[in-house]
Amino acid sequence: MLKEIEAKFLKIDHEHIKNMLSGMGAKCSHPLRLMRRTTFDYPDRRLNKNQSWIRLREELDGKVELMLKSVKAQELGQTFEQPVIVNDYQSAKDFLLAIGLEIKSEQESRREVWLKDDVEIMFDQWPWVPPFIEIEAKTETEVQDLAEALGLKWSEARFGSITPVYVDEFKISAEEFEALEIPIKFDLPVRIV
Repeated sequence: MLKEIEAKFLKIDHEHIKNMLSGMGAKCSHPLRLMRRTTFDYPDRRLNKNQSWIRLREELDGKVELMLKSVKAQELGQTFEQPVIVNDYQSAKDFLLAIGLEIKSEQESRREVWLKDDVEIMFDQWPWVPPFIEIEAKTETEVQDLAEALGLKWSEARFGSITPVYVDEFKISAEEFEALEIPIKFDLPVRIV
């Protein structure tokens, strides 16, 4: 599996960071777009027991990606992924259900991507939580250096899945959030209590 080297910074003023990035020569590579994803696991939740899941997601470039994700630790570089590009979202979803997987959650977010050299900065908006960013690069040093250049506190970085974002906002445990298995969509009221 491939190592994902990415850090999240929560409750970020997107326009402020975009202005800073523009001053550094960064450019928007994908304008803000709605993304949808569906996460899957087996009925006995064997993937979840290993902090893993299957994700089907529409990408910003129009591709559809099926991915096995696994978080080994809540640290930089400890999330692993194995992607596969598929042709059709609904066909892939139907296939996963046909082989015995179950839907854990259907989710929406909005994302805009900027590039600074080889580093990606994702401006994310998810339902019910303040905006945040993700910085992803090929090396840990590149992620840390850009975070520092943007004035972000490394001690406040979060790693892994979307779970830490909701845990921080709703003051619940990761286990409580993941057990909810609720749809997370912009047109739905908050379903975390």
